[in-house]
Amino acid sequence: MAVFDWTQTEHTFHTAAEHSNGTDFSDGGTPDDVRSFDSGSIYIRAAPIEAIANDPPITFRVQTQGTDAVVNSAWNDAGLEVALDTTAPIQQTLDGSAASGQKVIPLAATTSLAVGDLAYIRNSDAGTGEWIEIQQILAATSITVVDNLVASYSDAATADTVTTGALKTEFPIDLKGKKHVRVLMTNYDASGANWAAEVTGTWATDFSDA
Repeated sequence: MAVFDWTQTEHTFHTAAEHSNGTDFSDGGTPDDVRSFDSGSIYIRAAPIEAIANDPPITFRVQTQGTDAVVNSAWNDAGLEVALDTTAPIQQTLDGSAASGQKVIPLAATTSLAVGDLAYIRNSDAGTGEWIEIQQILAATSITVVDNLVASYSDAATADTVTTGALKTEFPIDLKGKKHVRVLMTNYDASGANWAAEVTGTWATDFSDA
């Protein structure tokens, strides 16, 4: 009889944070040593926080290397890459409070929003937010999202907003023969939108006795 035994660990490449647009922004985040793992998944969440286009786009590229020590010149693309849309996103302002633990977000307008849109709701005072998916729209009144809000948000007086054009991606990755992994974020449009991102990974080792 097969005995299944897995170990798993998590790693944060880029903590959830907002970033300003800038010339030749390039950040590999915190690389991780994956020599003791067989496989894993990398989770990328990103979104513009302004209704401004980014062209060239903000990109996220998974890279690996096989050296024992991290060598900046030794990174190789793993063939896993994703980018935010280059077109200007839709941004709407809250016109009432949206409490944590529930799904309804009151908006001053719902023009150009669509069910299934991935978006980012932002607390402008704190400079923080969370990723949401629109499940239902009550025209010119509110949206309902798939998951309960983690935080609370305020009305137009504090300019809290919902901005479309977000992405949530999972990349499965084979770690056999790999020693280090990183996720390179780049933004080369100095006049584009400010943006938010979070990148994490989960690694696993299979000790199954098949």
